[in-house]
Amino acid sequence: MFDLKNSIKEGDKFPASLVTVFIKLKSIKFQRKIQMKRLLQLLIFVSVLITEANAAFPEKPIRIIVPYAVGGGADSAARLIALKMSEYFGKAVIVDNRPGANAVIGTLAIAKAEADGHTIGLVISAHAINPFVVKNLPYDPLKDFESITYVARMPGVLLVHPSLPAETLPELVALIKKQPTEFFYAVPGGLTNGHVSMELLKRVASINVTPVIFKGGAPAAMEVVSGRVQMMISAPPASMNFVQSGKLKAIATTGVNRLQQLEKVPTFKEAGYLDFETYEWFGIIAPANTPKPIVDRLNDAISLALKDPSIASRLSGMGLEVVNSGPKDLKAMLETELAKMKTLTQAVKFESD
Repeated sequence: MFDLKNSIKEGDKFPASLVTVFIKLKSIKFQRKIQMKRLLQLLIFVSVLITEANAAFPEKPIRIIVPYAVGGGADSAARLIALKMSEYFGKAVIVDNRPGANAVIGTLAIAKAEADGHTIGLVISAHAINPFVVKNLPYDPLKDFESITYVARMPGVLLVHPSLPAETLPELVALIKKQPTEFFYAVPGGLTNGHVSMELLKRVASINVTPVIFKGGAPAAMEVVSGRVQMMISAPPASMNFVQSGKLKAIATTGVNRLQQLEKVPTFKEAGYLDFETYEWFGIIAPANTPKPIVDRLNDAISLALKDPSIASRLSGMGLEVVNSGPKDLKAMLETELAKMKTLTQAVKFESD
């Protein structure tokens, strides 16, 4: 390659124009070096600012929005996690219950919150069903949120009032078929696992039971206890005390395995419905554009909480199967659930609250 600099010898004469071009080239090269140096300094400065901001997180109490009523499975799980997160960060972590409208009210509050990590939310299975059931949903279940942690999943329990003359699932189905217009079931929040599971049971067992929707597992269970509604599929936390006290009767569970707290209660599969398996899943999300370093710090705190033996034991006692996986796994699960629920809602009619 021709080297202009090394080819110049002492005493050589060149046209003034060539010398001018050479000087200009040297000047441009020098200016680019200065520009690159300044750009590098700016990038380092911005990086330092971001690092310092993330290191200072959290600067105030963290709020976990739960789109369901106090006392249900989502609320109970959030409060246990909040307790350990508070210890991890040295700041208060507050559970903020925002029930109503199929969880849309609370979920929208999460989406609209400032994307600084100080407001996050715990969502459940309805998050993947709402897009196909709720008209004009005011948020996108993926684009408007950052995934943080796939917390756990939980099978449901089919409960009936003790006055019903049925001890098994086949007996209950036969009873309903004899009086197809006389039975109602309580829904612990529209489009929850209890809602989805009962509608699936209606479909696979060819029975008719009318839904009555409540804002959470606790108020729904109380209606069954009172006898005003005959049955429901509930999350274990909202119903276990009623089962243990004899105020409600457990007929079957929706998971692949029997619940530890209800070892004598068979699964739907054991009761003859071989393809029946449903869960309520729990995930923690943040508003879209929450910085990744903050998302990672939140996931670390939640993950440590879920690994704590006392928390894990209490969650297990509530009927939850702890998953404890990070942002990528939660996002992948959400994408899978959205595809599944799109197909399901085309086959099963759902009524929202």
